[in-house]
Amino acid sequence: MSLKDAVVLVTGASRGIGRAIALAFAREGACVVAAGRDPALLATLETALREQHPQSWTAARDLTEPDACEQLVESIVTRHGRLDILVNNAGIATAAPVEHIRLDDWRRLLTINVEVPLRLTQQALPVMRRQRSGRIINIASDAALRGIGGMSAYCASKHALLGLGRAVNEELRGTPVRLTTLCPGPVTTGIMGPGNPDAMAPEDVAAAAVLAAGLSDRSFVAEMLLQPTRLG
Repeated sequence: MSLKDAVVLVTGASRGIGRAIALAFAREGACVVAAGRDPALLATLETALREQHPQSWTAARDLTEPDACEQLVESIVTRHGRLDILVNNAGIATAAPVEHIRLDDWRRLLTINVEVPLRLTQQALPVMRRQRSGRIINIASDAALRGIGGMSAYCASKHALLGLGRAVNEELRGTPVRLTTLCPGPVTTGIMGPGNPDAMAPEDVAAAAVLAAGLSDRSFVAEMLLQPTRLG
């Protein structure tokens, strides 16, 4: 898919991986809609995005609110007439032994990490089917492929996101729409605590997202595990 002038929605774009992904697509000439919950950080991001594509914009939204996902996709299609790429990046983590997980924390984590991507995918797919083109990229984690002690809720959510992507790709067989699940290992975002000196940079994940979205229609990346290169 050509990324020049493609309309790209990136969630969780205020900081970290989401911000890096938004900027990476903008540098490829895409029109980026960057959604997040921090208006101040989004304001500085919007300036940077518009330097690359003047029609880019940001949306300060809490996507867990009723109808927020539906309204965001509708506003993009109304404004641009299409939605070419959806990047479901927004996510949170919580650490606690399994017997001490609070149900309120469990529900909030699953809402943000799994339900919001589901709702956005439900809104994006009809648009992409009509266009006869589209890419969805879900940012999971290597926690989708293994267990991490003290992170059972986070691991469960990322396993769920990976399973969702696999099932959606089965439903998309025979269509020009594709879904990629990226599973990065440690990234220097602080989401899971103090930084790991061997961790990847957010820009490394962004490069993988751009690569997956930019492949021709003859192939696609269903899943990609990203791991840091440890030297010495």
